[in-house]
Amino acid sequence: MIDRAMGIVDLEVEAASLLGEPEWTEGDRNTRTLLVADGLRIALVALRGGASIGDDSTDDTLALEVVRGRIEVEGEIEPRDLRPRELLVLERPRSWRVRALEESLILLTTTGGASGR
Repeated sequence: MIDRAMGIVDLEVEAASLLGEPEWTEGDRNTRTLLVADGLRIALVALRGGASIGDDSTDDTLALEVVRGRIEVEGEIEPRDLRPRELLVLERPRSWRVRALEESLILLTTTGGASGR
């Protein structure tokens, strides 16, 4: 149970802003950190089809939720495709990779390890 609200984020507003920045209009990805607090980090990530993000040495727990599009997640699991409104949690994978199968928008939450602090 959450005992205090840290703020409300309008994902549509954040997405519109994120997709208007040069990193997106001139590149294949863009990220906006929405919240950092007490070992928790939530980011909104835009990826063009074929673009990928990942980490080859992490001790964070990850939660990936597809807002728009379709992604493939690889790591210490069999590759999985995720679609809108699907959520995947990876508990402290040593490495992970997300590849956009089409233009996609995802929420990436990290918690626990050094990069989540």
